[in-house]
Amino acid sequence: MRTKVAVVIVILLGSLLSIFASAYTYNPSPKGSLPMPSKTPLMTCLKSTKLEVAGVPVWEVLGGRALLIISKMSIDADGAPNAYHPEDIGIDFLSNGGRPGNWWALVTDNGRKDGRPVVQNSSAPFPGFYISTTSLFDATRPRIDTKRYIDSRFVPYFVLPKGRSGGARLGDLGVVINLRTHKLSPAIFADNGPSDAIGEGSIRLADNLGVNSNPKNGGVSSGIAYLVFPGSGNGKPKSPEEIESEAMEWFKRLGGIGMCRDCLQLKLEQL
Repeated sequence: MRTKVAVVIVILLGSLLSIFASAYTYNPSPKGSLPMPSKTPLMTCLKSTKLEVAGVPVWEVLGGRALLIISKMSIDADGAPNAYHPEDIGIDFLSNGGRPGNWWALVTDNGRKDGRPVVQNSSAPFPGFYISTTSLFDATRPRIDTKRYIDSRFVPYFVLPKGRSGGARLGDLGVVINLRTHKLSPAIFADNGPSDAIGEGSIRLADNLGVNSNPKNGGVSSGIAYLVFPGSGNGKPKSPEEIESEAMEWFKRLGGIGMCRDCLQLKLEQL
């Protein structure tokens, strides 16, 4: 009899442990959608405001092991070889790449913002277009090689304000969530933006989240959560496959959706 009782207790303990573990573990859903919030009790996602950018708080969660930002998403075409053209026929407006004397997103002949933009030659992916840059780049490739930069069309990346990234460094990883549809995407921090604006992502990131990815008229005004993992990168570019596997590993290691679901649920109720 004692043996049977012991077996029953072991089974019950195993079931309880499984339930507990499921509350803290992210289980991928089809097509990258986020599981709907569970009724299982979860840990409280304690937030402390690290800084604010244009009125948007950048929260620390898990004692600073992650940053949480809930804001808009503008579309950043930088790094795409067809982003900008001298006659403004690129996929993005030329004004988003800079202006004469201050070309902040283009390769120039003297390597400075006040130089003349370099045009792609006949062997480049888009001859006649300018070479668009990103803050994160592959230092092993020449400055005028379009592959040196992170192509917005193919790599899911997010943008943080220059000098106000909350401790995250270029190349760090994160997970971005569309709070309206619960779709999520792993991503990499690949570009710096203005210090007074926050909430921007690549064409591929927008596509992954079901957001209009047109750099000229796409994006969404609210409802995007950026979960960033400071110290998760090595300051170098990664392939989309590496971003997916490594970012999701960090996400799960820090508790998955269980560690911040209550924060996101509060926001969902406000939308």
